[in-house]
Amino acid sequence: MEEERERLLRFAYLYYKRGEIKKASSYCEQFLAKYPDDPEALELMGDIEVEQAKLQDALFYYKKALQIDPSRKEIEGKIAKIEKELEEVERMIQPSSTSGFPRVYRTSLGIAENVEGFLCYFFPGIFPFIVILLEKESKFARFHAIQSLLLSAVAYILRIPLELLLGVATGATPSASKHPSFILSLPLYIISGFFGLLSFWLMFKAYEGEIVNLPWIGDLAEKWSAL
Repeated sequence: MEEERERLLRFAYLYYKRGEIKKASSYCEQFLAKYPDDPEALELMGDIEVEQAKLQDALFYYKKALQIDPSRKEIEGKIAKIEKELEEVERMIQPSSTSGFPRVYRTSLGIAENVEGFLCYFFPGIFPFIVILLEKESKFARFHAIQSLLLSAVAYILRIPLELLLGVATGATPSASKHPSFILSLPLYIISGFFGLLSFWLMFKAYEGEIVNLPWIGDLAEKWSAL
C-alpha cells in the first residue's frame, strides 16, 4: 500500500516537472482518490490546475491543503497570487467590494460562487440539481451542491426506519396514551435537529468561501465535483 502511494505521487511529480500536465493530473487524481486529505498532493494538484489555467479549481485545492496543514506557508503566497489574478478578471465583471465580505467570483449561473454554495444548503431539494447540471466553471460550487445532496440523502435514509416504526407503534397504541408515540418520535426530532443545524453551519461556511469536507460525504463530493 505504501509503495503504491509513493509510486502515484512520484509519477505525478515526474510528469509535472516534465511538463506533461495531463499525465501528471491523472496520477495526482488517482492519488487523491485514495488519500484525499494529503496536503502535499493537494498542493501539487493546485499547481497542476494552475498550469491548465483552471485558477478557481487551483484555489480549491490550495485552500483545502492549507486547512489540513496550516504550516505550509508557501501555499498562502500561491493563494494570494491567484486571488489577485481572479480579482483583476472579476473587476471587469462587477465593481470591487469594500464591505468586508470575502472576495467571490462569478460562475456559470452568473452569481457569486459563495452565494451558489450557500443556496445549495438553503434549497437542498432543488438548487443542488441545478448547479450539478449547469455549473461548468466552479468546482467550489459543485462540491457544495453534491455534498448538500449526499447530506440530505443520509438524513432521509436515517429517518425512513424510524418513521415506519413510529407508524406501526402509533397504530398499536391507544389514542389516550401519547407517551409511547412521543418517545418514539424523539429520535426523529434529534435527527432533524442535528441535520438542520449542520446544514445551517455548512450554509454559512460556504458563504464565507470555506470548504468543509464532511467525513465520507465530503470525500465523495470532492471526487464527483470534477469539472
